[in-house]
Amino acid sequence: MKVFKVYKHNTKGYAAVKVGFSWPALFFSAFWCLIKGFFFLFLFFLIVNWALILYALILEINLTKYGNIMSNEVFAWYAANSLGVLIVSLILLFIPGFKGNAWLDKKYIKKGYALVESIPAISKKAAIELINTKAKESATYEKDKTQDDFQTNPNIINKKAYVEAYEEIKEYENEDNS
Repeated sequence: MKVFKVYKHNTKGYAAVKVGFSWPALFFSAFWCLIKGFFFLFLFFLIVNWALILYALILEINLTKYGNIMSNEVFAWYAANSLGVLIVSLILLFIPGFKGNAWLDKKYIKKGYALVESIPAISKKAAIELINTKAKESATYEKDKTQDDFQTNPNIINKKAYVEAYEEIKEYENEDNS
C-alpha cells in the first residue's frame, strides 16, 4: 500500500501527494513538469534534453564521417564525450522521478495548503476519502457529546461555580433585607 500526504486548502479543498518515487515523472519528465505546473522545470528539461540529443547526434555524425582517419586520442575523446552525454542524460532522466513528489509537496505548501496527515491508501482519491471520513466522524463525535461531557471542562465548571455563588449571595442579601 502506498503512503500519501494529504493537504487541505480552505477554498480549494483537498490534494494528495504520494510519498516516494514518482514513476510518471520518470517516464514523462518534461511533460510531467508542464502538466503539474512547473513551467521553469519544463523548459529546463526540454532545452537540456534537446541539447544533449543534438550534441550526441553531432558526435555520432563526426564519428561516422571521420572515424576512419581519426587518431586513437581523438577517437578516445569522442568515446569519452559519448559516455559523458549518456551519464548526464541518465541523471537528468532520474531527477524528476526522485524529486517530483517533493516538488509537489513544496508547491502545495506555497499555495496555502496545510498538511492534514500522511496516510496509507491505494490511491490519491482513496486517501482523500479516508481523510474526509475521519473529519466527518470527528464532527459527529463533537455533536454527540452530552452536557455532562462539557461539565468536565474547568472553565465551564468555574463559570458555573461563580454563577451559583453569585445566586447564593443574592439569596443571603434578600434574606437580610427581609
